[in-house]
Amino acid sequence: MRDEDGRLADEAGRASAGDPELALILKIIWRLIVVSVGFCAAILGAGLVLAIAIGHDISVAASYDYTPGIEHQALRGLFLVLGFAGLSFVPWAIGTILAELLGVRAIFYHLGLGAVCGALASVLHPMGETRVLQIALATGLVAGAIYWLIAGRRAGDWWPRRLRPPLYRGSNAPPPPPPIR
Repeated sequence: MRDEDGRLADEAGRASAGDPELALILKIIWRLIVVSVGFCAAILGAGLVLAIAIGHDISVAASYDYTPGIEHQALRGLFLVLGFAGLSFVPWAIGTILAELLGVRAIFYHLGLGAVCGALASVLHPMGETRVLQIALATGLVAGAIYWLIAGRRAGDWWPRRLRPPLYRGSNAPPPPPPIR
């Protein structure tokens, strides 16, 4: 697309230069995409932890008289991952919305959020064993770390610079400079 001077103009360039509302909308859409990809990657990482934990449990059970096949292990892991995703979505969404609005980028926040989601997912497990809680906490911690790597360390980036919340700037940040007249 060419502008009136004959130069090529792209939508993002016009959004950042001339229309701040469009630039904000594009930033929010981009954050929604990044947050969604981060959640999906975190669930895949949680599935890897569950597969390792289930594989260990199956190898321990193999010393007994029943040895399940690999398809049984994969199917069980798939259902556990889908269950973990379903049970942890609402607390994760609340925590992520808070992180985005307040600009919280700390890795410990996202690790804690993942651990809380894992603990909540383990509460609804039919067996209330300690091993289930340990696996759920490990799964949540890995999911929180993966989410932080993809989306959490840039939380609150969509805020315009002058409106960023105090947690985004840091507690030791100096006050903004006075406007130039």
